[in-house]
Amino acid sequence: GSSDFWVTSDLCRAGPCSRYTGRRYNHSRSTTFRAPSVKQEIITTYGSGELRGLLGVDDVSFGSFKVKQQTLGLITSEEGDAFELLPFDGIAGLGFPALAAAVQPGSTKNTPVFDNLVQQNLLGRPEFAFYLHPNLAAGGAVLWGGYDSRLYEAPMKWFPVVEERYWALDLVEIAIGNRSFHSTPKARASSWSGARSSADELFRPLLIVDSGTTFSSAAGQVWHAIQEALRPMECNRVHHLPPVVYTIR
Repeated sequence: GSSDFWVTSDLCRAGPCSRYTGRRYNHSRSTTFRAPSVKQEIITTYGSGELRGLLGVDDVSFGSFKVKQQTLGLITSEEGDAFELLPFDGIAGLGFPALAAAVQPGSTKNTPVFDNLVQQNLLGRPEFAFYLHPNLAAGGAVLWGGYDSRLYEAPMKWFPVVEERYWALDLVEIAIGNRSFHSTPKARASSWSGARSSADELFRPLLIVDSGTTFSSAAGQVWHAIQEALRPMECNRVHHLPPVVYTIR
C-alpha cells in the first residue's frame, strides 16, 4: 500500500521498466508538466519491491476526470519480482496523506490523487469502491465517487478507519479454523491470547484493507498459527483449507 502516484516514464534505466514495451510517460512532451524548484528523488518500498523516481507535477486524466497539478513520481528504476511479472503503466496509491513519500522543504506538496479528486470537487461523493470477481473473465472495476448497488448484497456495512495512514480497521479477533485470537481492551504487543512479548509500547491490532497487495501478513503467534493451518497445496484443493475469519468493529 502507498499514497504515491507513479508513472512508467522514459527516464527508467534500471529494472523491468527499462524493458517495458507498453506506454511510457514522456514529460518533455507535456505542456503542463513542471519540475519542482528543488530536484528530488522519491522512493516507495512495497512488500514486493521498490520504486525510485524523480518528483514532478502534471495534469492527470483518467476516465472522465482531469486532476490538475498532481504530484507524481517519474519511475527511474524498479526492483522486485512483482514488477517483472506484472508490467504496468503506473500505480495510483490510495492511502492517506500521512503515508505519502516525504518531500524536501521548498519542493512541492505530495498530495495523493484521491485527495486531489475530492479537493478539486471532481467527485459526487468522497468515496471510491472496488468490485472484484473470482472469475477473471468477468473482470472487475474501480468506482469513483460512490458505489453501484447492483454489485453487492445489501445492506452495506460501514466501519470507521482508526488510523489514517493505511485503510486500517479495528481488529477484534482472528479465527483460523477452530483456533481464535482475541485482542484485549487495552491492547499491547502481547494482546493476542497466548502470545508472549517483552515490548512495552502500546499496540493496537489493526486489519489493513489494501487494494494493491498480493498477500496477507500478520505477526507473532497469529502468523505461526496461519502457517500451521494453511499449508501450501494445489489450487484445486484449497477448498480443503480451514476458513480464516476476521472480526472487526
